[in-house]
Amino acid sequence: MKKIEDRKKDPLLSVEGVEKIYRRRARHYRILHHLTTRFRDTEWRQEVAWLADVKSGDKVLDICTGIGLSPIEYLKVWKVQGLRGVHITGIDFNEEMLQVGRELIEKLGLGEQISLVRGDAMDLRRGEKEECFTVFEESTFDAVICICGIGGIEDPQSTYKEMLRVLKEGGRAVLLDMTEPVDGLHKDYPTQKAIWDRITVPWVLRRFWGWNDPSNMIDEVEKVSWLDRKGNRWVFETLIKAIRTENWWFSIPAITTARFTGKKVRVG
Repeated sequence: MKKIEDRKKDPLLSVEGVEKIYRRRARHYRILHHLTTRFRDTEWRQEVAWLADVKSGDKVLDICTGIGLSPIEYLKVWKVQGLRGVHITGIDFNEEMLQVGRELIEKLGLGEQISLVRGDAMDLRRGEKEECFTVFEESTFDAVICICGIGGIEDPQSTYKEMLRVLKEGGRAVLLDMTEPVDGLHKDYPTQKAIWDRITVPWVLRRFWGWNDPSNMIDEVEKVSWLDRKGNRWVFETLIKAIRTENWWFSIPAITTARFTGKKVRVG
């Protein structure tokens, strides 16, 4: 993964660069994301909904929500589970993406269950300084989810700390994103690794989506901690971490995803 310092020097991977890309992608994001993931993204969204262990009446934060596709799929799963009164707040930095999402959610009649607001994943209190962003207080949410978003964040560790801050004690964080192929996990590893290095990272992630390589996600989130105002230290207790490989279009071995589920606990 590129260092934060390197990312800030790369115009395609800067906050401004990512903003520019998603302003252009907003109206066509849905089909573009389906096509670049071989429509696997819908199943990934439903998978993390199961992992979140949500209960009726819970409050959920969806980070890098884009046009709100993830919250829509979460509700489908929770409806099957018989849950009622769950509210999802989706945040994204890009207002164009959010506006497309609001229109979609209104069309589906889900406005009472899903709210899409502008937020900075690296600083969920940014609204205290800039009115266009929303402020989120400590221990607000029962679950925090981020799917296919870490690669677009300039400083992921700041986001992990913010996730700890806004989660309630015992609340779950669930992340899923692309990752570098692992030797021994797929029979076509050499081909898979070559595709990752030569095509996926430089062309699909960086140039098309403005993403950094999110491969260190699991290692980074496991190491992060947050100190509250009383000096208590909080971390994520790892519940699930896994890597899965799947074939892309035409059975090309080009999709490897990592998922992490952790519980907010106090240590020391």
